[in-house]
Amino acid sequence: MSNLIVKDRLIFKRVVIKDNVIIGAHSLILPGTIIEPNTILDSNSITKINQHLDSNSIYRGKPVKKVLETSVITNKEIIEKDFFEKDQSITQTEEFLKAQGTNLSVPFHFYIISGTIIIGFSFLLPGFIFYLFLFGVLAPNLLSQPFTFEIFLNPYNYGLFFLTPLIIISCYLLHLFFVALFTRWFYKLADKRGPSQGVFDRNLDESSTTLDYYHFRSFLMKYPIFTFSRSPFPWLVNWELNFIKSNKIGKGTVLEETFMHSHINFGENCYLG
Repeated sequence: MSNLIVKDRLIFKRVVIKDNVIIGAHSLILPGTIIEPNTILDSNSITKINQHLDSNSIYRGKPVKKVLETSVITNKEIIEKDFFEKDQSITQTEEFLKAQGTNLSVPFHFYIISGTIIIGFSFLLPGFIFYLFLFGVLAPNLLSQPFTFEIFLNPYNYGLFFLTPLIIISCYLLHLFFVALFTRWFYKLADKRGPSQGVFDRNLDESSTTLDYYHFRSFLMKYPIFTFSRSPFPWLVNWELNFIKSNKIGKGTVLEETFMHSHINFGENCYLG
């Protein structure tokens, strides 16, 4: 995650994950973390804020510590001992939690407008195209015919059989494109006015019609990531995040179904499980 709320502080730091990095399941990467190439982060591990992980290394723990360098792995017993020996060390410095006096807000009705456009308007053109095809082509030429053996003797009907799934898939892909396009417009606006990095006061106790841009950007990312990851084409998540420009995803990187936020950059051939 590139952001974290600690009491009344919002910590917002860019996360950089370079080439050939493997991140195990249920691991938590805190804001400001930089992971160098060819590094392995073991499962159920947590990094520190602003932690720098060296290249060609294996890290584990809460917080993570280097247990091995991949270039010197020669003894299996040493690996098992280092990985499964519990580390009781603790410490997470808090000097970075000094707040910056920055007032960031967005009108609440922007949530309604952006959500309506991203979710609702993305169906307009695909829905209109499908409506024309269904009632202008498919219904009068196939669905309205009585079900007889003659249907299978007409070559035109076979064309409709093959064309129908192509039209449905094309409309669905067009819907996904508009979801990414509209999100990109709103995200660009929010990213320009919101914070890039830093630690900010977070006080939601006062009654107000505004909310932080942090929450607005989080809101913008929810539906697009959900839509793409749960679609028949989940690998398009990489393209989506690069297109929205909320993240940089390198070639060959695999993102399984997981929590994602903006300002998390991946190099090439990384894996996030």
